[in-house]
Amino acid sequence: MLRILISLLIFSFWQLNSYAQTERILNYHVDLEVIDDRSILVTENIKVYVGGDIIKRGITRYLPGKRSLNEKTVDMKYEILEVKKDGVKEPYHTGSRNGGLMLYLGEEDVLLPHGVYSYLIKYRVPHQIGFYEDYDEIYWNAIGHDVEFNVELASCNVQLPDGVVMLQNAAYVGRFGTTSDATKEDYTMELADGIFQYKTTRPLEPREGFTIAVGFEKGVFPPPSIFQRFGSLMTIIGGMLLLIPYYFRTWKKHGVDPPTPASYPIWDAPDGLSAASINYIQKGSYQNASFTGSVIDLAIKGYLKIEEVQKKSFFGKNKYFELVLLREPDDSLPAEEEQLMRNLFVSSDRVPIDGKYDSGIQSTYENHSASLSHQHRSFLTEGNNTRLIWKPILITLAIGALATIFLVRSPYMEGINLVTLIAFAPVAILGIILYAWLIKRPSEAKLDLRARIKGFKMYLQMAEKDRLNLLNPPEMTPEHFVAALPYAFA
Repeated sequence: MLRILISLLIFSFWQLNSYAQTERILNYHVDLEVIDDRSILVTENIKVYVGGDIIKRGITRYLPGKRSLNEKTVDMKYEILEVKKDGVKEPYHTGSRNGGLMLYLGEEDVLLPHGVYSYLIKYRVPHQIGFYEDYDEIYWNAIGHDVEFNVELASCNVQLPDGVVMLQNAAYVGRFGTTSDATKEDYTMELADGIFQYKTTRPLEPREGFTIAVGFEKGVFPPPSIFQRFGSLMTIIGGMLLLIPYYFRTWKKHGVDPPTPASYPIWDAPDGLSAASINYIQKGSYQNASFTGSVIDLAIKGYLKIEEVQKKSFFGKNKYFELVLLREPDDSLPAEEEQLMRNLFVSSDRVPIDGKYDSGIQSTYENHSASLSHQHRSFLTEGNNTRLIWKPILITLAIGALATIFLVRSPYMEGINLVTLIAFAPVAILGIILYAWLIKRPSEAKLDLRARIKGFKMYLQMAEKDRLNLLNPPEMTPEHFVAALPYAFA
């Protein structure tokens, strides 16, 4: 019998000693002060036994990134004010986990000796008042459901501004998802000196939380303004109300096209322009037909010859063309044709055109395009009013940036803000593209030249009998038709 008693005493002593060495939170106390600006000041005092099993350098504290407030999901923002260990400032660093903020207390190269330590974490959280029909409320997870240790004693003091009348209160003790009010055996609540004091009456197991709720009369805290809730939406609407009148007013003043002159058939190239220039001005950009027109014109003028070449191969006859140099270019040629000649026959008097890539032909093609652009780009872009486009671009960027800032900084996740911002981006881009097209006002000289080019093209497409019906038609000689040939291809 004595042996059994001694064994029980030894086992009990071993159990007590083992528990004494177990890492746990001895006391977890939270002071929660509600500030007039709807923020809360949270001070956590955590007394913990460190045994070196999980806690080695210091404790960690997870602060969730989102919460439910006013029946909406809101982003949480934390301002860390103070971190101490045993009354002395403690180094810490932060990280992210599951969208929330993770605090790591302690130093990487300092291991804590086994023992009891008291930590203080103080931080501020804005916009934490819930606004409901009959009351307003502070609802806070004093101890989160991520704590991995037993908590022997948990408590939370809530201090409201002076004069606030409490209407109701509740507490919730248990695992995540507990929504029913805890039984009075789980906690006590006392009101002393205007402070609501909540205490658990039993230890908390790992991942059991402690949540408090205090409801009070409405009107103590101003609800979020319409701009705080819908700042992003209002910024976009206000910006559009600025942009649309600007678009219309500047288009009316600078973008309305002058009347287009009538076109009628003419038999000479307007202003003596080359075939390539005619095509470039008519289309407004470089086309392959400009290159073709220049080559044919040079052949007609006797600077080069276009030969068809046939070569036998294993699969039959292979046909392609060769451009053959006949004479050196001179300054009587249009600038782009002189450029073409000087680039095309750099290394040989014969250049094959067989559909295969040739760096020399590619370079000639690009220089031919650059020459036409140099000659006519300023004439074609006159009246584009590019200077007027920068202002709406800058306004649009400012609207998007401000709307994004309001969306990111506002804790009130009104879905319409995000939807409007997403829709604003493509609408704004399309608006700028449309405005850039509408604001172009071609000069009267450009409209007149294009009308005459159109008339010249009309003449080239006319049947011979229709040409004879023109007033004072040109003499229909072979030379006349040969001279018009490059323009027909361009």
